Amino acid sequence: MDTPDSPSRPGPAAAPFAGLAAALLLLLLAASCTPGAPAAAPKIDEARFAEYYAASMILTHQLKLQGLDSAGIAHGVDTLRRSYHLDQEDIQETLDYYHQHLPQWRDFNAKLISLLSERQKSVHRENLQRESRDTIRRTPNPPGTPVR
Repeated sequence: MDTPDSPSRPGPAAAPFAGLAAALLLLLLAASCTPGAPAAAPKIDEARFAEYYAASMILTHQLKLQGLDSAGIAHGVDTLRRSYHLDQEDIQETLDYYHQHLPQWRDFNAKLISLLSERQKSVHRENLQRESRDTIRRTPNPPGTPVR
């Protein structure tokens, strides 16, 4: 006889639950193999996506500084996206991939920061060269030197 202190054994009523648990486990395994599972790689190549993403960030800020409304900004970013031959679905799938794979998202952001930093340095060099040329043009010639 079973006493309250003796270990209980599964009876015949537990058998259907074991089958249900096995079926549920198989269903979960099958679902993990469906197309809705996270991608093994981003939809868009990392370097190309970083170029587009950086250009998109820069363009968005430029258009905001010009006073464009959200529709104008969306149009500008859409034009940029088409110039990169990307569609919105691929961009969203790539973002979804990175949000599901945080180590790769950190690597992507590091690449993006490096890319933006290089662009900033390039713009700074161009501005310095422009200022230098403008200064040379505005500098009066010392007396006795021919005018250029």
